[in-house]
Amino acid sequence: FGVHPRQSMPLNALWQYTALDHLNDLPWPLYVLWGITDVTFLVTIVFGIRWAVRNYNASKRLVFEERRMDVPLGLQHMQVLALCPFVIGTLACVTMLRPSVAYAMELNIAILSSIVVGSTSRYFLGLIGEPPLPDQLLARTARKRWWCGPLCGGVNATLPSLGFFWSKESHKIKLEDIHTARIMVQAFAWVYIGVSCASAGIGMVPTPITQEADGTCVCDNMMSGAKGTVITVLLVSATFIGMAGFSVITAGIASILENEVDRGMNHVDSSQSNQEFIENFKLREKACTVQIYMLLPLLLPILMALPLGISYKGGSIPVSIVESNELQENGDWSTSGRTITCPIYDRQVTAHVTYACIVSAAMAYASARNFWYYHPGRDAAFADQRMKELNQGEGGVLLRQQVESPPSPFKWTYV
Repeated sequence: FGVHPRQSMPLNALWQYTALDHLNDLPWPLYVLWGITDVTFLVTIVFGIRWAVRNYNASKRLVFEERRMDVPLGLQHMQVLALCPFVIGTLACVTMLRPSVAYAMELNIAILSSIVVGSTSRYFLGLIGEPPLPDQLLARTARKRWWCGPLCGGVNATLPSLGFFWSKESHKIKLEDIHTARIMVQAFAWVYIGVSCASAGIGMVPTPITQEADGTCVCDNMMSGAKGTVITVLLVSATFIGMAGFSVITAGIASILENEVDRGMNHVDSSQSNQEFIENFKLREKACTVQIYMLLPLLLPILMALPLGISYKGGSIPVSIVESNELQENGDWSTSGRTITCPIYDRQVTAHVTYACIVSAAMAYASARNFWYYHPGRDAAFADQRMKELNQGEGGVLLRQQVESPPSPFKWTYV
């Protein structure tokens, strides 16, 4: 993604600009983007409110019927996953009206996307339970080359080369694999947030604005050269690393659940039990929703590299530029300059506005999927009951007995 050392209309020159104040002076493609953003944001609101009502009823039932102090941790993760699309969609709508807040939107999207990815990973891992149950369940998984690509019998489609180091031969997934995958997901989150902070800080540095012969306004691009290349490489690398780790976590947990359902329920038909269990949790469908957030870091660099730019016939703003500063002998100083008229929706601003529109559409899709796949209360209750039944099936039952001896209040035994 080559970045030209001279960029178009800078966002930091638009702090006083609001699109609603210039409705009669806007290019027509902007109205199309507005329409898409408004409709998709409305969809996000509808599904978000419906999920919130369902969540309130389920939380109230869990707290009062089971006499809990708070809702289960799994339900708290669901609340984060279901409500983040509404916040991100709101930021996208604000950016459509005030393009100058694009950097703040992108930074908040990085933070919220990282929260969603981390919460989903923790939600999946929490289904397995506490030690020593994970070791038991992992030991029953099938042998495969987990870190290889799908063509080699693995699940890692983004970085299949890792299979040459960590999956040279078929093996059962181990705690070390899960731990490594979790670290990769965390690396994605921290790199995404860190790069977004750096981009926002560098992008808001004021630089001199000049006007070209064709009427376009340009300024020095602080993100050109080595800085822009490093940021792009970091974003691409973080996305691929994070998706690789997340795919291993998802496939590992799904394999554990499917395997336990197949072998654990002796008193019911195994295939019927398996179908009911997988249809209820839909781990792979939930994982596909999370991948939307993990692909967002790649979207803006691609848009910035495209020759975007809405017609210069509409949408302009006066910009005052300083041409000289003079210091008087008595210590006073004076400045002189002129005012130029700059088109607003050129390459840089259009890229960020288009990014906000696409993000709004993605959040509507994610919100709809969250509504269908995350069922507060039902998921937690069903998981707790079914995992207890599974652990009492073939292979022994794990009993947790309370004892008085410190430091641990629980003793784990096998029968």
